[in-house]
Amino acid sequence: MEKERCFIITPIGNKTNDIRRHIDGIIEAVIQPVLESEYEIIVSHKSNKIGSINKQIIKEIYNDKLVIANLTNINPNVFNGFLITDKPSLLN
Repeated sequence: MEKERCFIITPIGNKTNDIRRHIDGIIEAVIQPVLESEYEIIVSHKSNKIGSINKQIIKEIYNDKLVIANLTNINPNVFNGFLITDKPSLLN
């Protein structure tokens, strides 16, 4: 059986950034252990696809079953992504 997809919207930035390290820790310690049996976890800042990141994010938001948004530091791009979803959503 194919797993549903869970998209995590986060600020995209340097791997050493405090916010990025914080959300990576939460994803690895909490989100993945809780959801990975039912969901394939897709994280915006870990995508290595070529092309428009905005198009990729919008596609994930519309197609995935669950959306989790990291609203730390009120990042406008994360807010925009979160505001266009009508899916069940969790906020960090």
